[in-house]
Amino acid sequence: MILHEALIAGVGKLIQSGIISARLDARLLLAHTLHCDVSYIVLNPHVTLSIEQINEFQQLIDRRFLKEPIAKILGQKEFWSLPFKVTQDTLDPRPETEIILEALLKYRPDKNFPYTVLDLGTGSGCLLLSTLHEYLKAKGIGVDIIPLALKVAEENARNLNLHERSEFILSDWGLGLKGEFDIIVSNPPYIMKADIARLDDDVKNYEPHLALDGGDDGLECYRVLGGKVKKLLKPDGIAILEIGQNQHNDVEKIFTSEGFKVLEWCQDLSGILRTGVFSIKEK
Repeated sequence: MILHEALIAGVGKLIQSGIISARLDARLLLAHTLHCDVSYIVLNPHVTLSIEQINEFQQLIDRRFLKEPIAKILGQKEFWSLPFKVTQDTLDPRPETEIILEALLKYRPDKNFPYTVLDLGTGSGCLLLSTLHEYLKAKGIGVDIIPLALKVAEENARNLNLHERSEFILSDWGLGLKGEFDIIVSNPPYIMKADIARLDDDVKNYEPHLALDGGDDGLECYRVLGGKVKKLLKPDGIAILEIGQNQHNDVEKIFTSEGFKVLEWCQDLSGILRTGVFSIKEK
């Protein structure tokens, strides 16, 4: 079987599964199988594939047919133009989370300042490591309650050569941490428990539910974070958090009751208020 024939067969099967990005996904999976760039797939349609390559590609297509995310199959997802390893123990980084980085650069434009950074619920480490990638003298800590996620974050730090400026700690929202930080970032779980069953298959069946489940009203983690962030943030520090759709009023009430003020609510590309920027109110 030649490359083009395998690709057409893979695309057809993914279309049967209702996958809108069938052609792109099939190309990515075939490129992964052949250990080549996607451009090679386009430019070399008549290359003959070995039986082993055909079987491996078909296995990958079968996984995608069942709605397993491409990032989980490939074991990698790009975030902030950086490659991050992902597994079943980490939430796949999403484009809307990059708004946290955009807001941070707006409010802390000096990239040469030696900031101390805390990432609460670090997962793959994408937020912390992307921050350290931008701020060349900054150091940071990422915490999570999933031990295997921390191992992934540590591996990502090594791969990005940021391991000397980062540390990953097993902790429940920073419990046990001492000291104060210039910057705190977090993308906590914010989906209502009852809504998880209604999520798309690629999310509810393959993403860690601990990274999704925000309790009965989706706000459980923010109630915890309000007090935690207050204790861990420097008086002149900044905290930036992602939120779910239509949660900004409730999250604002939680954080203002803890002594914060909202500097800005930032929209995603769909016009949804997705990120909150907070500082401690002056006494």
